[in-house]
Amino acid sequence: MEFKFKQFVESMSNPVVYHVTYYKNLDLISDEGLDFTEYGGANFLKPFLQRNSQLGNFFTTNINQIGNWVETLEYQANDISDNIYEDGLIPIVLKFKINRNTHQPDQHSEYPDSYYTQTIIQPQGIQCWTGVNWIPISSWIRINTGNFIDYVDGYPGEEYYQLRADYPLPK
Repeated sequence: MEFKFKQFVESMSNPVVYHVTYYKNLDLISDEGLDFTEYGGANFLKPFLQRNSQLGNFFTTNINQIGNWVETLEYQANDISDNIYEDGLIPIVLKFKINRNTHQPDQHSEYPDSYYTQTIIQPQGIQCWTGVNWIPISSWIRINTGNFIDYVDGYPGEEYYQLRADYPLPK
């Protein structure tokens, strides 16, 4: 009994961190967890990670920096896609507790309270933001992407999707 209580106390001292990924990645993350051993986790090209994170590995951020990462992924999505909805390039916020034994403070990051790791984050502890509330990553299919994007009716043949101006960030 004492061992379980010790594990509980240790888990409570581990901070909650956030990571922003694309909607298209949620199925894989739900099955396999966050694995950043290759290409930095499919969100960012390796050169981007090498410029913005210690050792070019997976990094997390605090709740105050989520908006910056949503904006970063939005710019990247618009650079590589003509239809962010069809390509699944809608930024979605994830949260989980880090393990202080496997996550290190990211001294290279321009954002405070960033961490990096070279380990897989198991899906059981990951939650995703629906725009309204947090749900387990295993329920990702319940996310209404309309909470995050708007359809813009332009000239014929020029319709497109964009992130909502009032993109609902978690608080």
